[in-house]
Amino acid sequence: MDNRRSFKGFVDDDSNFALDDRQAFLEFVKRFKGREVEVTVREWKRQRTLNQNRYWHAVPVKILAEECGYTHSQMHYALLGECFGYTEGPSGKPVPVKPSSSELNVGEFQKLIDWVLDWAPSELHCVIPAPTDPRAQQLMEEA
Repeated sequence: MDNRRSFKGFVDDDSNFALDDRQAFLEFVKRFKGREVEVTVREWKRQRTLNQNRYWHAVPVKILAEECGYTHSQMHYALLGECFGYTEGPSGKPVPVKPSSSELNVGEFQKLIDWVLDWAPSELHCVIPAPTDPRAQQLMEEA
């Protein structure tokens, strides 16, 4: 049983809070009846779009994985580290600061895409077609 879920809502000018799906929230919290809970509130940021994600995996990651001889997952992970930087992992080896693209919002994902379009030609001498390029569209259709 997953004991964590996010619910979107809105706080108006008088600090009144309303949930977008109150019924789903009430249904979810039933599982905590009689127990203490922790509530976290933060500004909502739109997650990456499906088109951004589709392009990322079908075009830059696919092309660069083939070019570098990596698996798709290895290339994806490496690119996240190259773009956003590394931190020291538990064994002292570097791990990406942002190890998963699913946690990126639209702006961060766009930064990743823009970065790889500049980085790949300069560092790997590999040109990646932009999202609007017909070659990119074809790769996305094939994926």
